[in-house]
Amino acid sequence: MHSRGPDSATAAHLTSSWARLLMHTLWDAGVEHFVVSPGSRSTPFTWALMQLTRQPDGPSAQIVLDERSAGFVALGVARASGKPAALLCTSGSAAANYFPAVVEARAAGLPLLLVTSDRPTELGQCGAPQTLDQLKLYGDQAVGFFELGQAESDLRAWRGLRRIALQAYATSIGPIPGPVQLNVRARKPLEPEPDGPLKSFVDSLVGPHPQNLIRTEVSISEVAAEHLAQRLKQAKRGAIVCGPLSPSQAAPRELLQRISKASGWPLWCEATSNAESGDAVTRFDTWLRDEAARRELTPDVILQLGPAPTSGSLLRVLDQFEIERHVICPFGYQDPANRAASVQRADLGPSLRRLLTRLETAPAAELYCERLMRVEAACGAALVEVLEACDGESQLSEASAFDAVLQNLPEAATLSVGNSLAVREVDWFRRHRLPGRVLSQRGLNGIDGNVSGAFGARLAGAAGPHLLLLGDLSFLHDLGGLGAALRATQPLVVCVINNAGGRIFEMLPLASEVDAAALEPWTTPHRANLEHAAGIHGIAYFQANTRSEIKASLDACLNRNAAAVVEVRVADQSSISAQRALWRRASERISAAL
Repeated sequence: MHSRGPDSATAAHLTSSWARLLMHTLWDAGVEHFVVSPGSRSTPFTWALMQLTRQPDGPSAQIVLDERSAGFVALGVARASGKPAALLCTSGSAAANYFPAVVEARAAGLPLLLVTSDRPTELGQCGAPQTLDQLKLYGDQAVGFFELGQAESDLRAWRGLRRIALQAYATSIGPIPGPVQLNVRARKPLEPEPDGPLKSFVDSLVGPHPQNLIRTEVSISEVAAEHLAQRLKQAKRGAIVCGPLSPSQAAPRELLQRISKASGWPLWCEATSNAESGDAVTRFDTWLRDEAARRELTPDVILQLGPAPTSGSLLRVLDQFEIERHVICPFGYQDPANRAASVQRADLGPSLRRLLTRLETAPAAELYCERLMRVEAACGAALVEVLEACDGESQLSEASAFDAVLQNLPEAATLSVGNSLAVREVDWFRRHRLPGRVLSQRGLNGIDGNVSGAFGARLAGAAGPHLLLLGDLSFLHDLGGLGAALRATQPLVVCVINNAGGRIFEMLPLASEVDAAALEPWTTPHRANLEHAAGIHGIAYFQANTRSEIKASLDACLNRNAAAVVEVRVADQSSISAQRALWRRASERISAAL
Protein backbone atom coordinates (compact mmCIF):
# COMPACT_ATOMS: atom_id res chain seq x y z
CA MET A 1 0.00 0.00 0.00
CA HIS A 2 2.83 2.37 0.82
CA SER A 3 6.29 2.29 -0.64
CA ARG A 4 7.74 3.52 2.62
CA GLY A 5 6.43 2.75 6.09
CA PRO A 6 6.88 3.95 9.66
CA ASP A 7 10.25 2.27 9.93
CA SER A 8 11.65 4.87 7.52
CA ALA A 9 10.10 7.82 9.37
CA THR A 10 12.14 10.11 11.54
CA ALA A 11 11.23 10.33 15.22
CA ALA A 12 9.85 13.84 14.71
CA HIS A 13 7.70 12.78 11.74
CA LEU A 14 6.42 9.78 13.66
CA THR A 15 5.25 11.97 16.56
CA SER A 16 3.90 14.73 14.29
CA SER A 17 1.86 12.21 12.31
CA TRP A 18 0.58 10.54 15.48
CA ALA A 19 -0.60 13.92 16.74
CA ARG A 20 -2.17 14.80 13.39
CA LEU A 21 -4.20 11.58 13.33
CA LEU A 22 -5.44 12.20 16.89
CA MET A 23 -6.52 15.81 16.31
CA HIS A 24 -8.13 14.99 12.95
CA THR A 25 -10.02 12.07 14.43
CA LEU A 26 -11.46 14.18 17.25
CA TRP A 27 -12.64 16.65 14.63
CA ASP A 28 -14.06 13.80 12.54
CA ALA A 29 -15.93 12.60 15.61
CA GLY A 30 -17.66 15.94 16.04
CA VAL A 31 -15.42 18.22 18.10
CA GLU A 32 -15.88 21.73 16.74
CA HIS A 33 -14.14 23.67 19.50
CA PHE A 34 -10.69 23.09 20.98
CA VAL A 35 -9.31 25.03 23.93
CA VAL A 36 -5.53 25.01 24.20
CA SER A 37 -3.24 26.13 26.99
CA PRO A 38 0.39 26.68 26.04
CA GLY A 39 3.20 24.26 26.81
CA SER A 40 6.12 22.38 25.33
CA ARG A 41 5.13 18.72 25.70
CA SER A 42 1.89 19.36 23.84
CA THR A 43 3.70 20.96 20.89
CA PRO A 44 3.04 18.22 18.29
CA PHE A 45 -0.66 18.16 19.14
CA THR A 46 -1.00 21.94 19.17
CA TRP A 47 0.77 22.15 15.82
CA ALA A 48 -1.48 19.51 14.30
CA LEU A 49 -4.56 21.25 15.62
CA MET A 50 -3.56 24.65 14.29
CA GLN A 51 -3.00 23.12 10.87
CA LEU A 52 -6.48 21.65 11.09
CA THR A 53 -8.06 25.01 11.90
CA ARG A 54 -6.76 26.36 8.60
CA GLN A 55 -8.85 23.88 6.62
CA PRO A 56 -12.17 25.03 5.14
CA ASP A 57 -14.84 24.67 7.86
CA GLY A 58 -12.12 23.47 10.24
CA PRO A 59 -12.62 23.52 14.01
CA SER A 60 -11.97 26.58 16.13
CA ALA A 61 -9.09 26.76 18.58
CA GLN A 62 -8.99 29.15 21.51
CA ILE A 63 -5.71 29.78 23.29
CA VAL A 64 -6.33 30.26 27.01
CA LEU A 65 -3.34 30.80 29.26
CA ASP A 66 -4.80 29.48 32.50
CA GLU A 67 -5.88 25.82 32.43
CA ARG A 68 -8.51 26.35 35.11
CA SER A 69 -10.14 29.03 32.98
CA ALA A 70 -9.69 26.90 29.86
CA GLY A 71 -11.59 24.05 31.49
CA PHE A 72 -14.59 26.28 32.08
CA VAL A 73 -14.43 27.73 28.58
CA ALA A 74 -14.79 24.17 27.26
CA LEU A 75 -17.58 23.51 29.74
CA GLY A 76 -19.40 26.61 28.51
CA VAL A 77 -19.22 25.26 24.98
CA ALA A 78 -20.81 22.01 26.15
CA ARG A 79 -23.50 23.79 28.15
CA ALA A 80 -24.54 25.93 25.21
CA SER A 81 -24.29 23.30 22.47
CA GLY A 82 -24.68 19.90 24.16
CA LYS A 83 -21.48 18.81 22.39
CA PRO A 84 -18.04 18.26 23.92
CA ALA A 85 -15.18 20.65 23.40
CA ALA A 86 -11.65 19.27 23.63
CA LEU A 87 -9.03 20.64 26.01
CA LEU A 88 -5.32 20.34 25.34
CA CYS A 89 -2.57 21.03 27.85
CA THR A 90 1.03 20.19 28.56
CA SER A 91 2.26 17.72 31.17
CA GLY A 92 2.54 18.07 34.93
CA SER A 93 0.44 20.38 37.07
CA ALA A 94 -1.29 21.85 34.01
CA ALA A 95 -3.67 18.92 33.80
CA ALA A 96 -4.47 19.17 37.51
CA ASN A 97 -5.87 22.66 36.94
CA TYR A 98 -8.69 21.15 34.88
CA PHE A 99 -10.10 19.46 37.96
CA PRO A 100 -12.71 22.11 38.95
CA ALA A 101 -14.21 21.94 35.46
CA VAL A 102 -14.07 18.15 35.51
CA VAL A 103 -16.11 17.84 38.71
CA GLU A 104 -18.62 20.39 37.45
CA ALA A 105 -18.98 18.54 34.14
CA ARG A 106 -19.57 15.28 35.96
CA ALA A 107 -22.17 16.77 38.30
CA ALA A 108 -23.96 18.63 35.51
CA GLY A 109 -23.95 15.73 33.05
CA LEU A 110 -22.02 17.69 30.41
CA PRO A 111 -19.55 16.14 27.93
CA LEU A 112 -15.90 17.16 28.03
CA LEU A 113 -12.74 15.78 26.40
CA LEU A 114 -9.42 16.35 28.15
CA VAL A 115 -6.30 15.67 26.09
CA THR A 116 -3.48 15.66 28.63
CA SER A 117 0.01 15.61 27.14
CA ASP A 118 2.44 13.43 29.02
CA ARG A 119 6.09 12.50 28.97
CA PRO A 120 7.14 9.08 27.66
CA THR A 121 6.89 6.17 30.06
CA GLU A 122 10.64 6.02 30.73
CA LEU A 123 10.48 9.45 32.41
CA GLY A 124 7.83 8.46 34.94
CA GLN A 125 8.52 8.08 38.67
CA CYS A 126 12.12 9.27 38.37
CA GLY A 127 12.06 12.97 39.20
CA ALA A 128 11.88 14.15 35.60
CA PRO A 129 10.71 17.79 35.46
CA GLN A 130 7.06 18.62 34.91
CA THR A 131 6.08 14.98 35.32
CA LEU A 132 3.48 13.35 37.51
CA ASP A 133 1.39 10.23 37.32
CA GLN A 134 -1.40 11.34 35.00
CA LEU A 135 -3.06 7.96 34.66
CA LYS A 136 -6.70 8.31 35.70
CA LEU A 137 -5.79 11.72 37.08
CA TYR A 138 -9.43 12.65 37.61
CA GLY A 139 -10.37 9.37 39.27
CA ASP A 140 -14.05 8.53 39.47
CA GLN A 141 -14.97 12.05 38.41
CA ALA A 142 -14.22 11.08 34.82
CA VAL A 143 -16.68 8.81 33.03
CA GLY A 144 -13.84 7.47 30.90
CA PHE A 145 -10.06 7.25 30.68
CA PHE A 146 -7.93 6.23 27.72
CA GLU A 147 -4.13 5.89 27.62
CA LEU A 148 -2.72 6.36 24.13
CA GLY A 149 0.95 6.00 24.87
CA GLN A 150 3.51 7.45 22.48
CA ALA A 151 3.80 7.05 18.73
CA GLU A 152 4.70 3.57 17.52
CA SER A 153 5.95 2.24 14.20
CA ASP A 154 3.45 -0.67 14.09
CA LEU A 155 0.57 0.41 11.83
CA ARG A 156 -1.90 -1.54 13.92
CA ALA A 157 -1.28 0.97 16.72
CA TRP A 158 -2.41 3.80 14.43
CA ARG A 159 -5.75 2.16 13.75
CA GLY A 160 -6.00 1.66 17.48
CA LEU A 161 -5.34 5.36 18.06
CA ARG A 162 -8.22 6.32 15.80
CA ARG A 163 -10.55 3.80 17.40
CA ILE A 164 -9.63 5.02 20.90
CA ALA A 165 -10.17 8.67 20.00
CA LEU A 166 -13.59 7.87 18.53
CA GLN A 167 -14.41 5.76 21.57
CA ALA A 168 -13.41 8.59 23.91
CA TYR A 169 -15.75 10.99 22.11
CA ALA A 170 -18.60 8.46 22.22
CA THR A 171 -18.00 7.89 25.94
CA SER A 172 -18.19 11.61 26.70
CA ILE A 173 -21.62 12.04 25.11
CA GLY A 174 -23.35 9.15 26.78
CA PRO A 175 -25.33 7.28 27.83
CA ILE A 176 -23.93 9.07 30.92
CA PRO A 177 -22.44 12.30 29.55
CA GLY A 178 -19.37 13.59 31.32
CA PRO A 179 -15.61 14.26 31.25
CA VAL A 180 -13.25 11.84 29.52
CA GLN A 181 -9.45 11.94 29.76
CA LEU A 182 -7.19 11.01 26.85
CA ASN A 183 -3.61 10.79 28.08
CA VAL A 184 -1.20 11.22 25.17
CA ARG A 185 2.57 10.86 25.39
CA ALA A 186 5.25 12.45 23.27
CA ARG A 187 8.98 11.76 23.14
CA LYS A 188 11.43 14.41 21.95
CA PRO A 189 12.02 15.78 19.39
CA LEU A 190 8.71 17.62 19.70
CA GLU A 191 9.25 20.00 16.78
CA PRO A 192 6.74 19.40 13.94
CA GLU A 193 7.77 17.47 10.87
CA PRO A 194 4.51 16.93 8.99
CA ASP A 195 5.91 15.74 5.66
CA GLY A 196 7.26 12.22 5.35
CA PRO A 197 6.35 8.61 4.60
CA LEU A 198 3.31 8.51 6.93
CA LYS A 199 1.50 11.48 5.44
CA SER A 200 -0.55 9.53 2.89
CA PHE A 201 -1.23 6.77 5.42
CA VAL A 202 -2.74 9.23 7.89
CA ASP A 203 -4.72 10.82 5.06
CA SER A 204 -6.19 7.41 4.28
CA LEU A 205 -7.41 6.94 7.86
CA VAL A 206 -9.20 10.23 8.44
CA GLY A 207 -12.59 10.93 7.02
CA PRO A 208 -16.15 12.11 7.58
CA HIS A 209 -18.10 11.86 10.81
CA PRO A 210 -18.32 8.16 11.80
CA GLN A 211 -21.91 6.93 12.02
CA ASN A 212 -21.19 4.60 14.92
CA LEU A 213 -21.00 7.53 17.34
CA ILE A 214 -24.67 8.47 17.33
CA ARG A 215 -25.94 8.46 20.88
CA THR A 216 -29.16 6.57 21.46
CA GLU A 217 -31.83 8.41 23.40
CA VAL A 218 -32.76 6.84 26.71
CA SER A 219 -36.41 6.77 27.70
CA ILE A 220 -38.27 5.60 30.78
CA SER A 221 -39.88 2.20 30.30
CA GLU A 222 -43.48 1.56 29.23
CA VAL A 223 -44.22 0.28 32.72
CA ALA A 224 -42.76 3.36 34.36
CA ALA A 225 -44.71 5.64 32.03
CA GLU A 226 -47.94 3.83 32.89
CA HIS A 227 -47.24 4.09 36.61
CA LEU A 228 -46.44 7.79 36.40
CA ALA A 229 -49.55 8.49 34.39
CA GLN A 230 -51.70 6.75 37.00
CA ARG A 231 -50.12 8.66 39.86
CA LEU A 232 -50.62 12.01 38.14
CA LYS A 233 -54.24 11.17 37.41
CA GLN A 234 -54.90 10.20 41.03
CA ALA A 235 -53.23 13.26 42.56
CA LYS A 236 -55.43 15.75 44.39
CA ARG A 237 -52.85 18.49 43.89
CA GLY A 238 -50.10 17.79 41.39
CA ALA A 239 -47.14 19.73 40.09
CA ILE A 240 -44.55 19.28 37.37
CA VAL A 241 -41.40 20.86 38.78
CA CYS A 242 -38.64 21.81 36.34
CA GLY A 243 -35.14 22.09 37.81
CA PRO A 244 -32.02 23.71 36.36
CA LEU A 245 -31.03 22.24 33.00
CA SER A 246 -29.11 23.43 29.98
CA PRO A 247 -31.12 24.05 26.79
CA SER A 248 -29.94 20.76 25.26
CA GLN A 249 -30.97 18.80 28.36
CA ALA A 250 -34.37 20.41 28.91
CA ALA A 251 -37.58 19.04 27.44
CA PRO A 252 -39.14 21.00 24.58
CA ARG A 253 -41.49 23.67 25.91
CA GLU A 254 -44.31 22.60 23.59
CA LEU A 255 -44.08 19.04 24.93
CA LEU A 256 -44.13 20.30 28.51
CA GLN A 257 -47.25 22.29 27.74
CA ARG A 258 -48.96 19.19 26.40
CA ILE A 259 -47.98 17.18 29.48
CA SER A 260 -49.32 19.95 31.71
CA LYS A 261 -52.60 20.11 29.83
CA ALA A 262 -53.03 16.34 29.69
CA SER A 263 -52.29 15.82 33.36
CA GLY A 264 -54.17 18.90 34.51
CA TRP A 265 -51.23 20.01 36.66
CA PRO A 266 -49.22 23.22 36.32
CA LEU A 267 -45.56 23.62 35.48
CA TRP A 268 -43.37 25.04 38.21
CA CYS A 269 -40.32 26.55 36.55
CA GLU A 270 -37.21 28.19 37.89
CA ALA A 271 -35.46 30.73 35.72
CA THR A 272 -32.68 28.25 35.01
CA SER A 273 -34.98 25.43 33.88
CA ASN A 274 -35.23 26.49 30.23
CA ALA A 275 -38.81 25.26 30.47
CA GLU A 276 -40.76 28.38 31.29
CA SER A 277 -43.80 29.39 29.31
CA GLY A 278 -46.45 32.03 29.78
CA ASP A 279 -48.63 30.32 32.39
CA ALA A 280 -45.88 28.68 34.45
CA VAL A 281 -45.70 29.00 38.23
CA THR A 282 -42.49 30.94 38.88
CA ARG A 283 -42.74 32.49 42.34
CA PHE A 284 -43.01 29.33 44.42
CA ASP A 285 -39.79 30.07 46.31
CA THR A 286 -41.52 33.20 47.64
CA TRP A 287 -44.95 31.88 48.58
CA LEU A 288 -43.69 28.56 49.97
CA ARG A 289 -42.13 30.65 52.75
CA ASP A 290 -45.66 31.44 53.94
CA GLU A 291 -47.22 28.88 56.26
CA ALA A 292 -50.78 29.27 54.99
CA ALA A 293 -49.67 28.95 51.38
CA ARG A 294 -47.67 25.83 52.19
CA ARG A 295 -50.68 24.30 53.90
CA GLU A 296 -53.11 25.11 51.11
CA LEU A 297 -50.99 24.72 47.99
CA THR A 298 -48.27 22.13 48.61
CA PRO A 299 -48.79 19.31 46.07
CA ASP A 300 -49.30 15.71 47.11
CA VAL A 301 -47.63 14.37 43.93
CA ILE A 302 -44.67 15.97 42.13
CA LEU A 303 -43.06 15.00 38.86
CA GLN A 304 -39.54 16.48 39.08
CA LEU A 305 -37.80 16.98 35.75
CA GLY A 306 -34.06 17.48 36.06
CA PRO A 307 -32.01 18.08 39.20
CA ALA A 308 -33.50 19.39 42.41
CA PRO A 309 -34.52 23.03 42.06
CA THR A 310 -32.37 25.78 43.51
CA SER A 311 -35.28 27.00 45.60
CA GLY A 312 -34.41 26.59 49.28
CA SER A 313 -38.03 26.86 50.38
CA LEU A 314 -39.08 24.05 48.03
CA LEU A 315 -36.26 21.84 49.27
CA ARG A 316 -37.38 22.42 52.85
CA VAL A 317 -40.94 21.48 51.91
CA LEU A 318 -39.71 18.30 50.21
CA ASP A 319 -37.72 17.44 53.31
CA GLN A 320 -40.49 18.10 55.80
CA PHE A 321 -43.72 17.04 54.08
CA GLU A 322 -45.00 13.70 52.86
CA ILE A 323 -44.98 14.32 49.12
CA GLU A 324 -44.94 11.54 46.57
CA ARG A 325 -42.19 12.64 44.19
CA HIS A 326 -41.04 11.02 40.96
CA VAL A 327 -37.79 12.17 39.34
CA ILE A 328 -36.66 11.94 35.72
CA CYS A 329 -33.25 13.38 34.88
CA PRO A 330 -30.74 12.54 32.13
CA PHE A 331 -27.83 12.34 34.57
CA GLY A 332 -26.99 11.63 38.19
CA TYR A 333 -29.21 10.44 41.03
CA GLN A 334 -31.23 13.54 41.83
CA ASP A 335 -32.80 13.13 45.26
CA PRO A 336 -31.05 15.21 47.94
CA ALA A 337 -34.10 14.92 50.20
CA ASN A 338 -33.75 11.10 50.11
CA ARG A 339 -37.51 10.78 49.86
CA ALA A 340 -38.24 10.26 46.18
CA ALA A 341 -40.73 7.55 45.29
CA SER A 342 -38.82 6.88 42.08
CA VAL A 343 -35.66 8.18 40.38
CA GLN A 344 -35.05 7.44 36.71
CA ARG A 345 -32.06 8.44 34.63
CA ALA A 346 -33.47 9.09 31.19
CA ASP A 347 -33.72 11.80 28.57
CA LEU A 348 -36.68 14.06 29.08
CA GLY A 349 -37.93 14.36 25.50
CA PRO A 350 -38.53 10.66 24.75
CA SER A 351 -39.64 9.97 28.32
CA LEU A 352 -42.31 12.66 28.29
CA ARG A 353 -43.51 11.62 24.85
CA ARG A 354 -43.97 8.09 26.19
CA LEU A 355 -45.78 9.45 29.25
CA LEU A 356 -48.00 11.65 27.13
CA THR A 357 -49.47 8.65 25.34
CA ARG A 358 -50.72 7.36 28.73
CA LEU A 359 -52.34 10.62 29.78
CA GLU A 360 -55.86 11.42 28.79
CA THR A 361 -56.72 15.07 28.78
CA ALA A 362 -57.71 15.63 32.35
CA PRO A 363 -60.18 18.22 33.53
CA ALA A 364 -58.16 21.13 34.80
CA ALA A 365 -57.90 21.29 38.54
CA GLU A 366 -59.51 24.67 38.29
CA LEU A 367 -59.88 25.55 41.94
CA TYR A 368 -56.27 24.60 42.75
CA CYS A 369 -54.84 26.31 39.69
CA GLU A 370 -56.91 29.44 40.28
CA ARG A 371 -55.65 29.71 43.83
CA LEU A 372 -52.08 29.17 42.64
CA MET A 373 -52.43 31.96 40.11
CA ARG A 374 -53.96 34.30 42.67
CA VAL A 375 -51.04 33.65 45.01
CA GLU A 376 -48.55 34.12 42.19
CA ALA A 377 -50.20 37.44 41.36
CA ALA A 378 -50.13 38.44 45.01
CA CYS A 379 -46.39 37.80 45.16
CA GLY A 380 -45.90 39.75 41.95
CA ALA A 381 -47.79 42.70 43.42
CA ALA A 382 -45.71 42.47 46.58
CA LEU A 383 -42.56 42.60 44.50
CA VAL A 384 -43.73 45.75 42.72
CA GLU A 385 -44.27 47.41 46.10
CA VAL A 386 -40.80 46.36 47.25
CA LEU A 387 -39.17 47.65 44.07
CA GLU A 388 -40.99 50.97 44.36
CA ALA A 389 -39.74 51.31 47.92
CA CYS A 390 -36.20 50.42 46.84
CA ASP A 391 -36.30 52.98 44.05
CA GLY A 392 -37.04 55.64 46.61
CA GLU A 393 -33.80 55.02 48.44
CA SER A 394 -30.70 57.15 47.95
CA GLN A 395 -28.48 54.33 46.66
CA LEU A 396 -29.37 51.69 44.10
CA SER A 397 -30.73 48.50 45.63
CA GLU A 398 -29.66 45.03 44.54
CA ALA A 399 -33.31 44.16 43.82
CA SER A 400 -33.71 47.22 41.58
CA ALA A 401 -30.46 46.40 39.80
CA PHE A 402 -31.63 42.89 38.90
CA ASP A 403 -34.98 44.23 37.78
CA ALA A 404 -33.35 46.88 35.61
CA VAL A 405 -30.90 44.47 33.98
CA LEU A 406 -33.59 41.93 33.13
CA GLN A 407 -35.92 44.66 31.89
CA ASN A 408 -33.34 45.78 29.34
CA LEU A 409 -32.37 42.34 28.09
CA PRO A 410 -33.56 41.57 24.52
CA GLU A 411 -35.68 38.46 24.03
CA ALA A 412 -33.08 37.12 21.58
CA ALA A 413 -30.33 37.29 24.19
CA THR A 414 -28.82 34.43 26.15
CA LEU A 415 -28.58 34.97 29.89
CA SER A 416 -25.91 33.27 32.00
CA VAL A 417 -26.52 33.49 35.73
CA GLY A 418 -23.83 33.31 38.39
CA ASN A 419 -24.20 31.17 41.44
CA SER A 420 -24.92 31.78 45.11
CA LEU A 421 -27.04 34.91 45.42
CA ALA A 422 -27.43 35.83 41.75
CA VAL A 423 -29.20 32.67 40.66
CA ARG A 424 -31.73 33.10 43.47
CA GLU A 425 -32.25 36.81 42.95
CA VAL A 426 -33.25 36.26 39.34
CA ASP A 427 -36.24 34.30 40.63
CA TRP A 428 -37.01 36.59 43.57
CA PHE A 429 -36.74 39.99 41.90
CA ARG A 430 -37.73 39.45 38.28
CA ARG A 431 -40.96 40.80 36.90
CA HIS A 432 -40.00 40.79 33.23
CA ARG A 433 -39.94 38.05 30.66
CA LEU A 434 -36.68 36.12 30.55
CA PRO A 435 -34.83 35.56 27.28
CA GLY A 436 -35.29 32.23 25.55
CA ARG A 437 -32.07 30.67 26.84
CA VAL A 438 -30.82 30.76 30.41
CA LEU A 439 -27.53 29.09 31.34
CA SER A 440 -26.38 28.31 34.86
CA GLN A 441 -23.67 26.32 36.53
CA ARG A 442 -25.70 24.29 38.98
CA GLY A 443 -23.89 20.95 38.93
CA LEU A 444 -21.94 21.73 42.09
CA ASN A 445 -23.28 25.26 42.60
CA GLY A 446 -19.74 26.69 42.71
CA ILE A 447 -18.64 30.18 41.76
CA ASP A 448 -15.69 28.79 39.76
CA GLY A 449 -15.15 29.83 36.19
CA ASN A 450 -18.34 31.83 35.56
CA VAL A 451 -16.67 34.35 33.24
CA SER A 452 -14.79 31.63 31.36
CA GLY A 453 -17.95 29.54 31.04
CA ALA A 454 -19.88 32.45 29.61
CA PHE A 455 -17.18 33.03 27.00
CA GLY A 456 -17.31 29.32 26.05
CA ALA A 457 -21.07 29.48 25.76
CA ARG A 458 -20.69 32.61 23.64
CA LEU A 459 -18.42 30.67 21.27
CA ALA A 460 -20.90 27.88 20.71
CA GLY A 461 -24.16 29.60 21.52
CA ALA A 462 -27.07 31.00 19.63
CA ALA A 463 -27.12 34.24 17.72
CA GLY A 464 -27.93 37.37 19.69
CA PRO A 465 -26.11 39.02 22.57
CA HIS A 466 -24.95 37.12 25.63
CA LEU A 467 -25.10 38.60 29.12
CA LEU A 468 -23.52 37.10 32.22
CA LEU A 469 -25.10 38.36 35.44
CA LEU A 470 -23.04 37.57 38.53
CA GLY A 471 -21.78 38.89 41.84
CA ASP A 472 -18.47 40.57 42.57
CA LEU A 473 -16.89 37.59 44.36
CA SER A 474 -17.69 35.26 41.46
CA PHE A 475 -16.18 37.84 39.11
CA LEU A 476 -13.00 38.18 41.18
CA HIS A 477 -12.73 34.41 41.43
CA ASP A 478 -12.34 34.14 37.66
CA LEU A 479 -10.30 37.13 36.53
CA GLY A 480 -8.42 34.77 34.22
CA GLY A 481 -11.66 34.41 32.32
CA LEU A 482 -11.39 38.04 31.22
CA GLY A 483 -8.30 37.11 29.24
CA ALA A 484 -10.36 34.52 27.39
CA ALA A 485 -13.34 36.85 27.01
CA LEU A 486 -11.13 39.38 25.25
CA ARG A 487 -11.26 37.09 22.22
CA ALA A 488 -15.04 37.39 21.92
CA THR A 489 -16.13 38.60 18.50
CA GLN A 490 -19.82 38.84 19.33
CA PRO A 491 -21.58 40.75 22.13
CA LEU A 492 -20.61 39.39 25.55
CA VAL A 493 -21.53 41.55 28.53
CA VAL A 494 -20.21 40.64 31.97
CA CYS A 495 -22.58 42.45 34.32
CA VAL A 496 -21.21 42.48 37.87
CA ILE A 497 -23.55 43.31 40.74
CA ASN A 498 -21.01 44.70 43.18
CA ASN A 499 -22.29 44.55 46.75
CA ALA A 500 -18.75 44.42 48.20
CA GLY A 501 -18.67 40.81 49.29
CA GLY A 502 -20.54 37.56 49.56
CA ARG A 503 -23.91 38.77 50.75
CA ILE A 504 -25.53 35.35 50.56
CA PHE A 505 -23.83 34.63 53.86
CA GLU A 506 -25.98 37.31 55.46
CA MET A 507 -28.79 34.79 55.08
CA LEU A 508 -27.03 32.33 57.41
CA PRO A 509 -28.55 31.79 60.87
CA LEU A 510 -25.14 32.88 62.19
CA ALA A 511 -25.66 36.34 60.72
CA SER A 512 -28.45 37.10 63.17
CA GLU A 513 -26.21 36.29 66.12
CA VAL A 514 -23.03 38.24 65.31
CA ASP A 515 -22.17 41.70 64.04
CA ALA A 516 -20.99 42.43 60.51
CA ALA A 517 -17.30 42.37 61.47
CA ALA A 518 -17.56 38.87 62.91
CA LEU A 519 -19.19 37.69 59.70
CA GLU A 520 -16.31 38.88 57.50
CA PRO A 521 -14.69 35.44 57.12
CA TRP A 522 -17.81 34.58 55.13
CA THR A 523 -18.78 37.86 53.47
CA THR A 524 -15.11 38.62 52.60
CA PRO A 525 -15.44 42.34 51.86
CA HIS A 526 -12.83 43.61 49.41
CA ARG A 527 -11.50 46.81 47.88
CA ALA A 528 -10.83 45.48 44.40
CA ASN A 529 -11.06 47.93 41.52
CA LEU A 530 -13.11 46.22 38.83
CA GLU A 531 -12.28 48.85 36.24
CA HIS A 532 -8.60 48.07 36.68
CA ALA A 533 -9.39 44.35 36.38
CA ALA A 534 -11.04 44.93 33.02
CA GLY A 535 -8.20 47.24 32.02
CA ILE A 536 -5.58 44.53 32.44
CA HIS A 537 -6.99 42.87 29.35
CA GLY A 538 -8.16 46.03 27.59
CA ILE A 539 -11.83 45.16 27.95
CA ALA A 540 -14.34 48.01 27.80
CA TYR A 541 -15.67 48.98 31.20
CA PHE A 542 -18.84 50.80 32.22
CA GLN A 543 -20.11 51.74 35.65
CA ALA A 544 -23.79 52.07 36.48
CA ASN A 545 -25.17 53.45 39.71
CA THR A 546 -28.78 54.05 38.72
CA ARG A 547 -31.50 52.36 36.69
CA SER A 548 -31.00 54.80 33.82
CA GLU A 549 -27.25 54.20 33.83
CA ILE A 550 -27.85 50.44 33.69
CA LYS A 551 -30.01 50.91 30.61
CA ALA A 552 -27.49 53.22 28.98
CA SER A 553 -24.61 50.82 29.68
CA LEU A 554 -26.45 47.81 28.34
CA ASP A 555 -27.55 49.75 25.26
CA ALA A 556 -23.90 50.60 24.65
CA CYS A 557 -22.66 47.03 25.14
CA LEU A 558 -25.27 44.63 23.80
CA ASN A 559 -24.58 45.51 20.18
CA ARG A 560 -20.79 45.62 20.41
CA ASN A 561 -19.07 42.62 18.84
CA ALA A 562 -16.72 42.33 21.79
CA ALA A 563 -16.66 41.71 25.51
CA ALA A 564 -17.49 44.44 27.99
CA VAL A 565 -17.73 44.69 31.76
CA VAL A 566 -20.60 46.59 33.37
CA GLU A 567 -20.19 47.15 37.09
CA VAL A 568 -23.43 47.91 38.91
CA ARG A 569 -22.66 49.28 42.35
CA VAL A 570 -25.43 48.58 44.85
CA ALA A 571 -25.92 49.24 48.53
CA ASP A 572 -24.00 46.58 50.44
CA GLN A 573 -26.83 44.98 52.41
CA SER A 574 -29.69 45.85 50.12
CA SER A 575 -30.38 42.28 49.07
CA ILE A 576 -31.16 40.98 52.52
CA SER A 577 -33.33 44.00 53.31
CA ALA A 578 -35.27 43.59 50.04
CA GLN A 579 -35.71 39.89 50.69
CA ARG A 580 -37.19 40.51 54.12
CA ALA A 581 -39.50 43.17 52.75
CA LEU A 582 -40.62 40.81 49.98
CA TRP A 583 -41.37 37.91 52.31
CA ARG A 584 -43.33 40.21 54.62
CA ARG A 585 -45.37 41.96 51.94
CA ALA A 586 -46.02 38.68 50.10
CA SER A 587 -47.42 37.07 53.25
CA GLU A 588 -49.73 40.02 53.79
CA ARG A 589 -51.12 39.64 50.30
CA ILE A 590 -51.19 35.83 50.26
CA SER A 591 -53.64 35.65 53.14
CA ALA A 592 -56.14 37.62 51.07
CA ALA A 593 -55.48 35.65 47.91
CA LEU A 594 -56.02 32.16 49.29
